[in-house]
Amino acid sequence: MKTILTLFLLGLCTAAFAQKNFVPGYYITHEGEKVEVYLNDLNWNKNPTSIEVRKDANSSASQMLRVKDIKGFAVSSGDVFYSFVVDVDKSPKRLQYIELGAQPIITRDTVFLRALVKGNTSLYYLKDEHALEHFYIQKGEEVPVELINRIVKQMKGGKTGYATLPIYKGMLQAKLVDCPEVSEKADRIALKQSALKSIVESYNQCMDGTQSEYTAAEEKIKLNIFALGGILQHTLDIEGTSDDALNETDFKGLNYSIGTSFIATFPRGRGKFALLAEAMYKSYEVEGTYIKRYNNAGDIYTDTKTNFDMAYVGLNTMLRYRLIDTAIKPYISLGMGNNFMVSHESNQVILNYTSSSESRRERKPMADVRKHEQSLLLGFGVEVKRLSAELRLENGNGFSPYSGVASKNHTLGLQVGYLLK
Repeated sequence: MKTILTLFLLGLCTAAFAQKNFVPGYYITHEGEKVEVYLNDLNWNKNPTSIEVRKDANSSASQMLRVKDIKGFAVSSGDVFYSFVVDVDKSPKRLQYIELGAQPIITRDTVFLRALVKGNTSLYYLKDEHALEHFYIQKGEEVPVELINRIVKQMKGGKTGYATLPIYKGMLQAKLVDCPEVSEKADRIALKQSALKSIVESYNQCMDGTQSEYTAAEEKIKLNIFALGGILQHTLDIEGTSDDALNETDFKGLNYSIGTSFIATFPRGRGKFALLAEAMYKSYEVEGTYIKRYNNAGDIYTDTKTNFDMAYVGLNTMLRYRLIDTAIKPYISLGMGNNFMVSHESNQVILNYTSSSESRRERKPMADVRKHEQSLLLGFGVEVKRLSAELRLENGNGFSPYSGVASKNHTLGLQVGYLLK
């Protein structure tokens, strides 16, 4: 079974990396010629360094064009990129890597910049290979310059601290100075995509009296809500107690879950990545029987039946990755769960038998229980239109509150969902 599952996952991953998405578009040669082609649109999260093109959608032959080969390209989804030789600020952003008195690290590179606004003054965006964001402003036919927001390490009064230098505000004021009512707003602008787009568009409106010739569509996280229900096969292993009826028994039970999930799908990368938050009610009942015999004839023995009857509210957080874009969309998900016990009715019945008598007594299998369980989650599922189905594996640390006593909770579940919104 494990071999089949491994081969299945390898096949899905291979299909995910091999999948193409050729859509209409064009590229611009260095001579200014606009060439209509089909481009492999990856809805790039990080700016590409090359693109794959075909002359027609059904062709098997494709061509790779590097950033130095063309002046720019556009795809039908709306993304427009231009090739520029620019200075890129590679100075570290994480505090632990910033040194006292360090000089800025500036490198010159040829890159594809994604257009956010095109007009009298243009705004561009770059997410580099380290996932750092850069914004560039271009006035007329000037070379785009990066809007700098630098963090420096300082020593003051014998103590080390950090300061942020919003150099970009002065740069914006200088670039937009011929429209005072706009440039004066630069001192209050955050170095964020929406804020920068707004001020550049306002400047172009001020100078030309018209809207910018191109503005990238606003990108938003897509939110969905699913109703969920499922069946759960629980297996409980207890180790380290003085009670053989707990140590030597495999507890099993079939249970159910109901709840809801909130899914936030990120806009870039064709929506393959999503963050999930689930709130679930989970029934939990497992039982097992342990028989201990005291003679060879087998007529003197103890029969112990243990039942753990509980209920949990589970709060799960998971990251989901959709493997391929087809009518049936397979995905994998990974995350953590926090299960909070809301009821506990566990019981242990001990029957003692001899050749001439029988006795019965009852007790709690554990004198105390921990009401918060942490778990790791792994899921394999598919989405079809408004429906989803997922095979979910969950390993938790159970409910034992005692040091040296482990309660390992293993769950295999089949969870189905229906898209509400």
